[in-house]
Amino acid sequence: MLKAVLFDLDGTLLPLDTRIFLKEYTAALSKKISSVMDPKEFLDHLFFATEKMIEDLNPSMTNAEVFWMHMSQRVPDKIEALMPLVNEFYEKDFKQLGSLISADKKASELVKKVRQLGLKTVLATNPVFPEKAVLERMRWAFLNPEDFDLITTYENMHFCKPNLEYYKEVLDKIDEAPENCLMVGNDVEEDMVAKKNRGENFSCGRLHHH
Repeated sequence: MLKAVLFDLDGTLLPLDTRIFLKEYTAALSKKISSVMDPKEFLDHLFFATEKMIEDLNPSMTNAEVFWMHMSQRVPDKIEALMPLVNEFYEKDFKQLGSLISADKKASELVKKVRQLGLKTVLATNPVFPEKAVLERMRWAFLNPEDFDLITTYENMHFCKPNLEYYKEVLDKIDEAPENCLMVGNDVEEDMVAKKNRGENFSCGRLHHH
């Protein structure tokens, strides 16, 4: 029996050209910290720490803790200056990237209909971003935090997609078995890994924008 629906965000509920978005996002973030260090050097460290965060399977550390641990190891003398600038970027500057997005309310209406059916809903976005950035991207898709029983962010999760442990943690948090859940996403590697690794127990579907 279906009891919960897990929705991916980028490219699923939120129409997004990932290539363009990442280009503009990294350009804006590296510009923000340019007073502290060379933007190109920063991006090298950012990509390294992000990759390590995605690979990490230590259940005792959140994704945020893993990310900043690796950043601190790479630039120990600059981390105290970097952190407030990065936090300020997500607080004030990140929202400007919404100008790249053209979304309507169809996704929001879909989530509300699912909730009206009495099903649990999860915003199962890859938790590589802070909560502030996730909530902002939700706003671009006309989604509200109260529409979801769980929103995965790098502060509240210990694993990332495409690791199976990510899905196990989500199901633990919402207290549901995989056979009672549907994962709706657009990325075969990230969002269909649940079905590939859990056999036929975990149902997966793709959402297309027209």
